Amino acid sequence: MLIIPEVIFIKTLKAILKIVRDDFNNNIDKTKSILYRIANGSGALERYDFYTQLQKVLITDLDDPRAFDFVLGFNMNKVAVPTLHITLPSETSAPNGIGIDEGFAAEIFDDTTQAYRKVYTRRFNTTYQFVLTSNNSNEVIALYHFLRALDISLINHFELSGLQHIVISGGDVNINPALVPPNVFIRSISLNFAYEIEVQDLFTTDFVTSLIFAMNPPIIDETQVDESDSNSWTLP
Repeated sequence: MLIIPEVIFIKTLKAILKIVRDDFNNNIDKTKSILYRIANGSGALERYDFYTQLQKVLITDLDDPRAFDFVLGFNMNKVAVPTLHITLPSETSAPNGIGIDEGFAAEIFDDTTQAYRKVYTRRFNTTYQFVLTSNNSNEVIALYHFLRALDISLINHFELSGLQHIVISGGDVNINPALVPPNVFIRSISLNFAYEIEVQDLFTTDFVTSLIFAMNPPIIDETQVDESDSNSWTLP
Protein backbone atom coordinates (compact mmCIF):
# COMPACT_ATOMS: atom_id res chain seq x y z
CA MET A 1 0.00 0.00 0.00
CA LEU A 2 1.33 3.41 -0.96
CA ILE A 3 0.96 5.80 2.00
CA ILE A 4 1.03 9.51 1.15
CA PRO A 5 1.15 11.53 4.41
CA GLU A 6 0.16 14.76 2.63
CA VAL A 7 -3.15 13.18 1.60
CA ILE A 8 -3.79 11.97 5.15
CA PHE A 9 -3.07 15.43 6.59
CA ILE A 10 -5.16 17.38 4.07
CA LYS A 11 -8.19 15.08 4.33
CA THR A 12 -7.98 14.99 8.12
CA LEU A 13 -7.65 18.77 8.47
CA LYS A 14 -10.53 19.45 6.09
CA ALA A 15 -12.76 17.01 7.96
CA ILE A 16 -11.86 18.11 11.48
CA LEU A 17 -12.11 21.85 10.77
CA LYS A 18 -15.51 21.34 9.14
CA ILE A 19 -16.60 19.44 12.24
CA VAL A 20 -15.36 22.29 14.47
CA ARG A 21 -17.18 24.93 12.36
CA ASP A 22 -20.44 22.99 12.07
CA ASP A 23 -20.36 22.06 15.74
CA PHE A 24 -19.89 25.69 16.79
CA ASN A 25 -22.57 27.02 14.43
CA ASN A 26 -25.12 24.36 15.39
CA ASN A 27 -24.63 24.68 19.13
CA ILE A 28 -26.93 27.26 20.68
CA ASP A 29 -24.95 26.90 23.89
CA LYS A 30 -21.40 27.70 22.71
CA THR A 31 -19.94 26.37 25.97
CA LYS A 32 -20.76 22.88 24.68
CA SER A 33 -18.85 23.37 21.41
CA ILE A 34 -15.53 21.72 20.55
CA LEU A 35 -13.88 25.10 20.06
CA TYR A 36 -14.95 26.24 23.51
CA ARG A 37 -13.75 23.04 25.18
CA ILE A 38 -10.32 23.39 23.56
CA ALA A 39 -9.71 27.15 23.58
CA ASN A 40 -11.73 28.62 26.43
CA GLY A 41 -9.61 29.73 29.34
CA SER A 42 -6.50 30.08 27.18
CA GLY A 43 -6.23 33.66 28.34
CA ALA A 44 -5.58 36.96 26.60
CA LEU A 45 -2.77 39.29 25.62
CA GLU A 46 -3.95 42.80 26.49
CA ARG A 47 -7.23 43.09 24.55
CA TYR A 48 -6.60 39.99 22.42
CA ASP A 49 -8.68 37.11 23.80
CA PHE A 50 -7.54 33.90 22.09
CA TYR A 51 -10.88 32.09 22.27
CA THR A 52 -12.73 35.06 20.79
CA GLN A 53 -10.17 35.61 18.05
CA LEU A 54 -10.08 31.93 17.11
CA GLN A 55 -13.78 32.23 16.37
CA LYS A 56 -13.02 35.01 13.87
CA VAL A 57 -10.29 32.96 12.20
CA LEU A 58 -11.89 29.50 12.15
CA ILE A 59 -15.64 30.07 12.13
CA THR A 60 -15.73 32.86 9.57
CA ASP A 61 -17.26 32.39 6.12
CA LEU A 62 -14.91 30.42 3.88
CA ASP A 63 -15.25 33.14 1.23
CA ASP A 64 -13.70 35.66 3.62
CA PRO A 65 -10.22 36.56 2.30
CA ARG A 66 -8.82 36.06 5.82
CA ALA A 67 -10.51 32.72 6.41
CA PHE A 68 -8.06 30.09 7.66
CA ASP A 69 -6.79 27.84 4.88
CA PHE A 70 -4.09 25.22 4.34
CA VAL A 71 -1.93 24.43 1.32
CA LEU A 72 0.71 21.93 0.25
CA GLY A 73 4.19 23.43 0.16
CA PHE A 74 5.11 26.95 1.18
CA ASN A 75 2.89 29.37 -0.76
CA MET A 76 4.41 32.87 -0.80
CA ASN A 77 1.13 34.37 -2.01
CA LYS A 78 -0.69 33.40 1.19
CA VAL A 79 1.84 34.27 3.91
CA ALA A 80 0.03 37.45 4.97
CA VAL A 81 -3.26 35.72 5.82
CA PRO A 82 -3.87 32.91 8.33
CA THR A 83 -2.56 29.87 6.45
CA LEU A 84 -1.17 26.46 7.25
CA HIS A 85 1.56 25.34 4.82
CA ILE A 86 2.33 21.61 4.88
CA THR A 87 6.02 21.03 4.10
CA LEU A 88 8.45 18.11 4.15
CA PRO A 89 11.83 19.26 5.52
CA SER A 90 13.41 15.81 5.71
CA GLU A 91 12.93 12.11 5.15
CA THR A 92 15.46 9.32 5.74
CA SER A 93 15.50 5.57 5.49
CA ALA A 94 14.52 3.75 8.68
CA PRO A 95 15.88 0.34 9.75
CA ASN A 96 14.97 -2.08 6.98
CA GLY A 97 15.44 -5.76 6.24
CA ILE A 98 18.10 -7.20 3.96
CA GLY A 99 17.72 -6.18 0.33
CA ILE A 100 14.31 -4.65 -0.20
CA ASP A 101 12.40 -6.70 2.37
CA GLU A 102 11.20 -9.15 -0.24
CA GLY A 103 8.98 -11.72 1.43
CA PHE A 104 8.02 -9.52 4.37
CA ALA A 105 4.66 -8.90 2.67
CA ALA A 106 2.86 -11.75 0.92
CA GLU A 107 3.25 -12.01 -2.84
CA ILE A 108 0.19 -11.12 -4.91
CA PHE A 109 -1.17 -13.78 -7.25
CA ASP A 110 -2.36 -12.65 -10.68
CA ASP A 111 -5.21 -14.89 -11.85
CA THR A 112 -4.87 -13.70 -15.44
CA THR A 113 -1.20 -14.53 -15.94
CA GLN A 114 -1.10 -17.35 -13.37
CA ALA A 115 1.98 -15.70 -11.90
CA TYR A 116 3.04 -14.14 -8.63
CA ARG A 117 4.01 -10.51 -8.23
CA LYS A 118 6.60 -9.83 -5.53
CA VAL A 119 5.99 -7.10 -2.95
CA TYR A 120 8.85 -4.96 -1.64
CA THR A 121 8.75 -3.06 1.66
CA ARG A 122 10.57 0.09 2.75
CA ARG A 123 10.34 2.04 6.00
CA PHE A 124 11.06 5.76 6.43
CA ASN A 125 11.65 8.18 9.29
CA THR A 126 10.22 11.54 8.33
CA THR A 127 9.50 15.04 9.59
CA TYR A 128 6.57 17.10 8.34
CA GLN A 129 6.02 20.69 9.33
CA PHE A 130 2.73 22.55 9.65
CA VAL A 131 3.99 26.09 9.01
CA LEU A 132 1.58 28.78 10.21
CA THR A 133 1.79 32.30 8.74
CA SER A 134 -0.07 35.57 9.20
CA ASN A 135 0.61 39.30 9.39
CA ASN A 136 -0.91 39.14 12.88
CA SER A 137 1.40 37.53 15.44
CA ASN A 138 -1.44 36.80 17.86
CA GLU A 139 -3.28 34.84 15.15
CA VAL A 140 -0.20 32.70 14.62
CA ILE A 141 0.12 32.03 18.37
CA ALA A 142 -3.57 31.16 18.73
CA LEU A 143 -3.59 28.86 15.70
CA TYR A 144 -0.36 27.20 16.78
CA HIS A 145 -1.71 26.14 20.17
CA PHE A 146 -5.14 25.23 18.82
CA LEU A 147 -3.78 23.03 16.00
CA ARG A 148 -1.21 21.41 18.27
CA ALA A 149 -4.08 20.44 20.59
CA LEU A 150 -5.95 18.96 17.61
CA ASP A 151 -2.85 17.02 16.53
CA ILE A 152 -2.56 15.50 19.99
CA SER A 153 -6.20 14.39 19.91
CA LEU A 154 -5.72 12.95 16.39
CA ILE A 155 -2.65 10.81 17.18
CA ASN A 156 -4.71 7.60 17.29
CA HIS A 157 -6.27 8.48 13.94
CA PHE A 158 -2.84 9.10 12.39
CA GLU A 159 -1.52 5.83 13.84
CA LEU A 160 -4.39 3.88 12.31
CA SER A 161 -3.65 5.61 9.01
CA GLY A 162 -0.11 4.21 9.02
CA LEU A 163 1.84 7.10 10.58
CA GLN A 164 3.61 5.46 13.50
CA HIS A 165 5.24 6.73 16.71
CA ILE A 166 4.33 10.38 16.21
CA VAL A 167 6.34 12.93 18.17
CA ILE A 168 5.08 16.54 18.16
CA SER A 169 7.33 19.57 18.56
CA GLY A 170 7.45 23.14 17.25
CA GLY A 171 8.91 26.62 17.32
CA ASP A 172 9.31 29.94 15.57
CA VAL A 173 10.69 29.97 12.03
CA ASN A 174 13.09 32.57 10.65
CA ILE A 175 12.99 32.94 6.88
CA ASN A 176 15.13 35.12 4.67
CA PRO A 177 13.57 38.64 4.90
CA ALA A 178 14.33 39.10 1.21
CA LEU A 179 11.76 36.39 0.51
CA VAL A 180 9.13 37.09 3.17
CA PRO A 181 7.82 40.55 4.13
CA PRO A 182 9.08 41.71 7.55
CA ASN A 183 5.56 42.01 8.98
CA VAL A 184 4.79 38.29 8.47
CA PHE A 185 4.99 36.03 11.52
CA ILE A 186 5.81 32.33 11.17
CA ARG A 187 5.65 29.38 13.55
CA SER A 188 5.66 25.66 12.78
CA ILE A 189 4.41 22.44 14.33
CA SER A 190 6.71 19.51 13.58
CA LEU A 191 5.43 15.94 13.34
CA ASN A 192 8.15 13.28 13.45
CA PHE A 193 7.04 9.74 12.67
CA ALA A 194 7.82 6.53 10.80
CA TYR A 195 5.78 4.91 8.07
CA GLU A 196 6.07 1.95 5.75
CA ILE A 197 5.17 1.47 2.12
CA GLU A 198 4.65 -1.70 0.09
CA VAL A 199 5.46 -1.61 -3.61
CA GLN A 200 4.59 -4.34 -6.11
CA ASP A 201 7.25 -5.57 -8.48
CA LEU A 202 6.77 -4.35 -12.05
CA PHE A 203 7.17 -7.91 -13.31
CA THR A 204 5.65 -11.25 -12.36
CA THR A 205 7.23 -14.55 -11.38
CA ASP A 206 5.93 -17.68 -13.09
CA PHE A 207 3.73 -19.81 -10.89
CA VAL A 208 4.69 -23.52 -10.65
CA THR A 209 1.61 -25.56 -11.61
CA SER A 210 3.18 -29.05 -11.76
CA LEU A 211 6.33 -30.96 -10.91
CA ILE A 212 7.82 -33.79 -12.98
CA PHE A 213 10.37 -36.10 -11.33
CA ALA A 214 12.70 -38.15 -13.56
CA MET A 215 14.67 -41.00 -11.93
CA ASN A 216 17.21 -43.29 -13.60
CA PRO A 217 17.96 -46.64 -11.83
CA PRO A 218 21.57 -47.10 -10.75
CA ILE A 219 23.85 -49.10 -13.03
CA ILE A 220 25.53 -51.89 -11.10
CA ASP A 221 28.27 -54.16 -12.40
CA GLU A 222 27.18 -57.68 -11.38
CA THR A 223 30.76 -58.94 -11.59
CA GLN A 224 31.57 -56.69 -8.65
CA VAL A 225 29.02 -58.36 -6.35
CA ASP A 226 30.30 -60.98 -3.88
CA GLU A 227 27.42 -63.45 -3.41
CA SER A 228 29.06 -64.91 -0.31
CA ASP A 229 28.74 -61.59 1.41
CA SER A 230 25.46 -61.50 3.36
CA ASN A 231 25.27 -57.77 2.86
CA SER A 232 25.67 -57.97 -0.90
CA TRP A 233 22.87 -58.35 -3.35
CA THR A 234 22.32 -58.97 -7.07
CA LEU A 235 19.94 -57.49 -9.52
CA PRO A 236 16.97 -59.71 -10.42
